[in-house]
Formats: sequence, structure tokens, C-alpha cells
Amino acid sequence: MILIVEDDKDINNLIKELLSERGFETKQVFDGAEAVDYLKNNEVDLMLLDLMMPKLMGEDVINYARSMNMKMPIIVLSAKIDKATRLGCLDLGCDDFITKPFDTDELISRVRAQLRRSNAYNRLGEKAVHFEDFYLDNDNNVISFKEVPLNLTRMEYKLLRLLIENPKKVFTKENLYRSVWEDDIYSDNTINVHISNLRNKLKEIDPDHKYIKTVWSIGYILK
Repeated sequence: MILIVEDDKDINNLIKELLSERGFETKQVFDGAEAVDYLKNNEVDLMLLDLMMPKLMGEDVINYARSMNMKMPIIVLSAKIDKATRLGCLDLGCDDFITKPFDTDELISRVRAQLRRSNAYNRLGEKAVHFEDFYLDNDNNVISFKEVPLNLTRMEYKLLRLLIENPKKVFTKENLYRSVWEDDIYSDNTINVHISNLRNKLKEIDPDHKYIKTVWSIGYILK
């Protein structure tokens, strides 16, 4: 169960729609007090949390959850992400930040990343993903191409997994770096090298493959 804590109904409904389309079960609440009430009686696998809310602020919800020894990942969604706020939320026990307005694909990628770390991913679905000649086995962290398992480094696996989970979506290089390396300061060369390595490994199986395409001046797409 993913708990969405957001007082803006449009944003709350958008997040619910994005997650539901990908098979995740969600619960919507619209203020901090309602979130605490729900947490008292229900198990949650991940919480998406706004900070500026009526009744109880997001920081109060984080503090409550951690004081009750709740271990689920908490991702803060807020336009208020200055350094002091980030450090304060980290000290309270949040796990990640997404700045509003957010990129929907980045949101989904960060949700998946946190669920994997918490070992909740497979309970919530998406154990296997198919796209064209690619097969992603999330149970065993294996990606196969044309039924041949790929020998990938950790970052190559994460990068290709992101592309497979979001086929036909154009990713900027910055988006890829932030989603895979989870760092706001990205390296253009790092992305290029890893994409080149992936293409070479796919060519060992199919020399004519053209799945990972360059979108000039933007980034990459799997199609």
C-alpha cells in the first residue's frame, strides 16, 4: 500500500492515477492529521508526503511515523526544498525528496527505487516486465535480451531497467542520471559511456539491434 498525503486534490489524484496505472495499490489522504490516523491502524509500504498541509505539517507526520518505529520509505513532495528543510527532514527520517512541479516518470522511478530498497517491491506487483525482446525479472534482478541473460554492471542494470519500465519515453540525460545515480549534479559523460556499453552488450546478441535510440540534444529513448 502506498499512502499519498497531499492536500492539493489535483496533485493527489494525479499521483493516484499514475501509481494505479502501474498496478500499485494506493490510499489517498488530504492532510497530516488524516495521515496519522491512517498510520495508526494500517500497514503502509511507502508514503508520499507533502510538507505544507493543514492540521499537521509533513514534518510532524514524519516524526510520528519514525517515533512509532515505522520503517516504510518516506518520499517528501514539496516546492519547499531548501537546504535547511532537506536536512531537517532527513534528520527526522525521510528517505528522498521530489521537488514540485515534478516529472511524472521521475516520480515513478523514485517510488520503485525506494520500494526495492525496502524489499516491498515484489509485494506490490511488477515482478516481471516485458518489452519487445527484453524481459525484466525483478525477483532475480536479471534482464534478458532475446532470451539471453545480460551480464550487466549494477549501474547498467539500473539504467536499462529504467528504460524497460518506461518504454517509448524520452529521458533527458539529467533525468536518467538523477533517477539511476540519485544525484542532482549529473555527469553527461557518465550517461554516454553507460549507454554505449549497453548498446555494445546488446549488439553481441543482435548486431542489428536499434532499441536504445539517441534523441539529439535531449537524451535517449527505448523503442
